[in-house]
Amino acid sequence: MQSTKLASRSGWRWLPLLAGLVMMLWSAGGARVEAHAYVVRSDPPAQAVVPTAPATVSIWFSEWLEPSATTAKLIDQRGQEVPGTSYRIGEPKQLIITLPGGLANGTYSIVWRNISQDDGHPANGYLPFTIGTFADVQAVAPPVEAADTAGAPQWLRTTARWLAFLGLFGAVAVWPVWCLVLAGPLRRVRGAMLAALPVIGRVAVGAVLLALLGNLAALLVQAAEPGGDYTNALRETIEHTRYGTLMLWRVGLLTLHALVLSFVLWQQPWKRLPVTGLAMLTSAALVAPFSLNAHAAAQPAGRGFAIASDMVHLGGASIWAGGVAVLLIVLVGLWRRVPPADTRAVVVGAIPRFSALAIAAWICIAATGAYAAWLDVGSVDAARDTAYGRTFLIKMALALLLLGVGAFHLWFITKRVSRQSEEGRVWTRRFQVLLGVEVALLLAIVLVTGRMTSLPPAREADAPAPAQPGITRELQANGIAGVLLISPGETGQNVIRLQLVSDAIPADAEALLRLTGPDPGMGTHEITLTADGPGVWSTSGSHLSVDGNWSIDAIVRKVGAFQWQASTRVELASGSGGTASGGESQPAPWHLGDLAILGLVPLMLIASVIGYWIALGRHSNLPPEAEAEAEVRPLQSGKQARLRPGSGRR
Repeated sequence: MQSTKLASRSGWRWLPLLAGLVMMLWSAGGARVEAHAYVVRSDPPAQAVVPTAPATVSIWFSEWLEPSATTAKLIDQRGQEVPGTSYRIGEPKQLIITLPGGLANGTYSIVWRNISQDDGHPANGYLPFTIGTFADVQAVAPPVEAADTAGAPQWLRTTARWLAFLGLFGAVAVWPVWCLVLAGPLRRVRGAMLAALPVIGRVAVGAVLLALLGNLAALLVQAAEPGGDYTNALRETIEHTRYGTLMLWRVGLLTLHALVLSFVLWQQPWKRLPVTGLAMLTSAALVAPFSLNAHAAAQPAGRGFAIASDMVHLGGASIWAGGVAVLLIVLVGLWRRVPPADTRAVVVGAIPRFSALAIAAWICIAATGAYAAWLDVGSVDAARDTAYGRTFLIKMALALLLLGVGAFHLWFITKRVSRQSEEGRVWTRRFQVLLGVEVALLLAIVLVTGRMTSLPPAREADAPAPAQPGITRELQANGIAGVLLISPGETGQNVIRLQLVSDAIPADAEALLRLTGPDPGMGTHEITLTADGPGVWSTSGSHLSVDGNWSIDAIVRKVGAFQWQASTRVELASGSGGTASGGESQPAPWHLGDLAILGLVPLMLIASVIGYWIALGRHSNLPPEAEAEAEVRPLQSGKQARLRPGSGRR
C-alpha cells in the first residue's frame, strides 16, 4: 500500500509542471484582446473627408451589440471630448452617434466600446473622419480610450473561463462515467461498491460546487468589461444582457442536475431507468448555455448548426476530460480501501469501458472540432500568425499527446494489469501514475481552451481593419509606448504627429525627429516638433520630399531628467496616400445549414459503435484471472449480500 501511495503522489507531480508549461505558453501569446464585434462598415467611412458635419455617424459591426454595454463619444484632433454627443442602437448590429451642431473644420474620431451580445466578448476602437477639405486633415494618434484595458485583464478572463470549464466537465461526466464505466466493475468486486460510494458522492458534490464557483468567477469578470461603476455594471450584466440570462440558465441547470442526482440509485443505476435517464439528460443539457454564448453563436450564417456542433464538441470534451478526473479520483479512493487484487479487477473492467466512451467522444470531438477550426481559423497562415491560431495549435499538440496516453492505456496496460502476478500489481500502480499525467494534460488543455474562448477567432483577427489616416508606426523604448503618424503619408507636404503615453514624461520635455533620406548624399537633418498637449507633439511641412525608404529617429528629452528615443522606417512615394489597410482577408467560410443538425445524431451513434467495437469487442474474452472473485448484490434493507465467486455478471 505504501508503494501505491508513492505512485499516486508521483503521478500528481506532473500537475504543476504541465500547468507551468502551459502558463508560459499562454502568457507568451500577449495580453491584448482584439475586437470580437468588429467594424464592418461605417457612414461616413473611416478617414473620409466630408464638406459639412454630418448629423449622425453610423457604424455597423459584425455581431449584435449589448445596448447596456455599448458606449460612444466624439473627440477632436487634440484628444479632447466634444460635449453634446449622444448615441443609440439602431439595428441590432448598428451603432448610431448623433453629433452636436456647429463643429469646426478638422479631424475628429468616434471612440466606441461594446460587448457582443452573441459571445459576450468586449471590443473597442475608433473611427476618424475629417470635416472640410483635404487641407483640414490632421494626423490623429489613436485615442487612449480606444486602446486602454478598462475591462478585465486577459489572464483573469482566461482563468475565469478555465474554472467554469473545469466545473462543467466534472458536472457533465460524473453520472455517465459512473453508470457506464465504474458501477459494473465495482458491483462485481467484494466490498468495492461500498468503498466507492462515499467517494463518488464527494466527487458529484465537488463537481457541482466547482461549476457554481467557476460560473460565479466568469460572471464577476464579465461585469468588469464595460468599465465604470462595478456594482452598477454587475447588476446591468445580470439583468439586461444576454450573457446574464444565459448565466442564470447555467446556474438553474446545475441546480436541477444536483437535485436529480440526489434521487438516483447509485448502487444500481439502471434499476430506476426514468431517474437515470433524466440525470443523463440534465448532464447533456449543461453544455447548452456555454455553446449559446460561444464563438459558434456569433456565426453570420449557419448559426443553428454551429451551436449544435459546438454542443456535441463540448459534450464530448466533458465526457473525456471530466471522465478521466472522475476515474482517477474514484480509483485512488478505492486503492486505499480494498485489497490490491480487487482494485486490479476493477481497473481491468473499467479501462475498456472508459476507452469505449472516450473513443466515441474523440470521434465526435474530431469531427465537430474540424468544422469549428474551419469556421474560426480557416488557413495555415491564420493558425500561425494570430494569437487564436497559435493557441489552437498548442491545444491540438496537447490533445494528440493525450490521445497517445489513452491508446497506451487501452492496448498496452489492460493486458498487463489483468495478469495475476507481480507484473500485474506493478502495472496497476503505473496506471495510477499515468492517470495523473492524463489529468495534468487535461488541465492544460482546459486552460488553453479558456484562453481560446477569450480571444477573437483567427478569421476575425486576420480580417482587414478599417483604414487609418496616413502612415502609423508604433514605437517602444524604455518601457514607454509611442505612436508616430504621418498624414497623408506620401512624398511632399505632410503633417507629422508624435504621441507618448506615460506619466513619466516631464511637462516641458522637447521632441524632435532626425530624418535620414533614401539617398546617402542627403545626410541627416533634424526638425523640432511643437508641443500640442501632454505627451503630444506635431509639425507640418515638406520635410519628406524624396521617394524612397526614410529612416526616422524620434526623440523626446529633457536634459538631465528624461530621455526617450526610438527608430523606425517608412516607405514614401508620390501620390501613394500612405493609407494602409489591414491586409487581405480570407474569403467567408461556407456553412452547413440548420438541416445538417440531424446529421449529428448518426455521428454520435456511429462513434459509439466504433468505440464499443474497438474497446469492448476486442476485449470481450478477458483471461479468467481478470474476472472478479466475488460480486456484490444490491443493498437491500441496509445489508450487503454477497454472491459466490464466479457467479457471473448481473
